[in-house]
Amino acid sequence: MSQSAESAFPLATELLVATFSRDAVVRSRNPAWLSLFGDASEAWGPLTSDDRALARGSLSEAAAGNLVTNQVFFVQMTSRDQPVPVLLHFIPVMAEGQPDAKVLAITVTGEVLAEPGTFILSQTRRHRMENIGRMTLGLVHEFNNVLTAIQGNFEVLEQSGQMPVDRPELYETLKTIQRAANDGAVITKSTNSYIRNETVTQTEHIDLRTLIQECVSMTRPYWHNEPRRHGITIDTRFDLDEVPMIEGSTVELREVFVNLIMNAVQAMPIGGLLEFHTRFDRKQGVIARVSDTGHGMTEQVKRRIFEPLFTTKGKQGTGIGLAISYSIIENHHATISVDTVLGEGTTFTIVFKPAKERAQRETAPAPAFTNKLFRILAVDDEPAVRNMLRNLMRLKGHAIEVAGSGDEALSFLDQHPVDVVITDHGMAGMNGRQLARRIKDRFPKMPVVLLTGDTDIGDPDDTIDAIVGKPFQLDQLQRIINELG
Repeated sequence: MSQSAESAFPLATELLVATFSRDAVVRSRNPAWLSLFGDASEAWGPLTSDDRALARGSLSEAAAGNLVTNQVFFVQMTSRDQPVPVLLHFIPVMAEGQPDAKVLAITVTGEVLAEPGTFILSQTRRHRMENIGRMTLGLVHEFNNVLTAIQGNFEVLEQSGQMPVDRPELYETLKTIQRAANDGAVITKSTNSYIRNETVTQTEHIDLRTLIQECVSMTRPYWHNEPRRHGITIDTRFDLDEVPMIEGSTVELREVFVNLIMNAVQAMPIGGLLEFHTRFDRKQGVIARVSDTGHGMTEQVKRRIFEPLFTTKGKQGTGIGLAISYSIIENHHATISVDTVLGEGTTFTIVFKPAKERAQRETAPAPAFTNKLFRILAVDDEPAVRNMLRNLMRLKGHAIEVAGSGDEALSFLDQHPVDVVITDHGMAGMNGRQLARRIKDRFPKMPVVLLTGDTDIGDPDDTIDAIVGKPFQLDQLQRIINELG
């Protein structure tokens, strides 16, 4: 492989492979790895100090038997002005057939997320978008921490009776901030699910109006912010009647409505109106309409819009968005149709069957619970989240202490008895699952609750008793603590 200034790193088609011992000593590296990282005994030398710490932590987690995937690092190279993004996976190699399943070694595999200038443009663009998606997930995780602090502190104000209800202007300002935080929580949840393109094997019962509003909030940067930068205004109008619940996959139907919104915006290059309607007709079913005042379609285009690979967008179009949407709607035993007038606009109409009565009764509110009092240790490396947790738990009457790291938490537990540990997952040095394992080794019956802004964190296991997503409601966390205590 040429090592010119332009291409002094592996192509994305070349797999990076290295093997480490349990104590993080490098044992082997393939040519692609050596061409990028070099052959120094310090395997992570070309990384930034923060990335080196992340890589070592990932190796430690894999040495403990945990699979660590989709970690993005930036390799500094003298031949390039910008660092090279690399996606790595840390895979523990287990001893087969042994009851304790010891880790024999760690294999690290990955790929470069950037291409030399001579690589085809479409591939470069694809990997750039994949990289942006992964970085967006990281930003969403951090944003969830911010939202957790905002929403939690509002609950402190409300439940402690400190909201300034006697000062209408200040009270309304605070409620506006609270509503914005709630909207932000909806956006982060929708963005996580959309980027991950999660596969749903079970159907759920969906409020169509809420789903549409989530999709509109999620795509606001596309239909509101970006057009405004170019002096274009796209307005929205909602006429959402209360309709029966429908049954299906929220993730898949979100993809449909996001696709319809994106197409509508592209059809209004000089601005216009985007409308959303919901209706219920006893003969037809639950009806949703998405309309735009864009350039419309000819009859010939209308007949072909659901065909795979058919597009009117030239090189910018793929011709798969509406084809996939059509397939999703068919799989939901629903129908989708289009009405359009050239030069005036387009309306997509989707008709669903209402969910069965049995399914709708499943949404009955949970029974009330009696608040128990516990001694709690909360572990989080974000000071704002630690303080919020302390204030919330004290409002419920709990005795709570906080720690800023896994080591600090273990030191506290060695000297003080507690009933429950609540720990964040994404912490430097020792993450939440690693801390939970250390706690269970010392105190096997200690309940541990994992608090996280990630959506791919997995399920409870022999070290984690419950998982709570950020941002959360106080009653949700209290209910879980009650069940574990």
